[in-house]
Amino acid sequence: MSEHTSGPWVVFVDKGTDAAIFTVMPAGRHGEIATNIENGADADLIAAAPDMLAALHHVRKIIVEAAETGFNCHDGDWAERLFASQSITFDAVRKAEGK
Repeated sequence: MSEHTSGPWVVFVDKGTDAAIFTVMPAGRHGEIATNIENGADADLIAAAPDMLAALHHVRKIIVEAAETGFNCHDGDWAERLFASQSITFDAVRKAEGK
C-alpha cells in the first residue's frame, strides 16, 4: 500500500453553482484529495482523515505502553500523557465535525 498524502487537508468551497461544491486539498500545496463533494459534512470528515489517523496512532501507542508497563492512573506521567491523548483526539473529532 502506498503512502497517503500527508496532512493537513483543508476544504475549499466553490459557490459558483446553484449548490455549493466542496473539494478537499492538501493545505498550502497543489493537488486534490477529493472533488465534487456535494455535502460539506462529508468534506469535513475527509479533510480530518490525517488528523484522525495521527490521533489513533498516538492513542494506540499509549494503550500499548500501558499494557506493557502496567498502567497506574495515579502516576503523574500517565495522567499527563492521557490528557495529551484526549486533547489530540478531541481536536481531530472537532475537525471531522467541521468545528
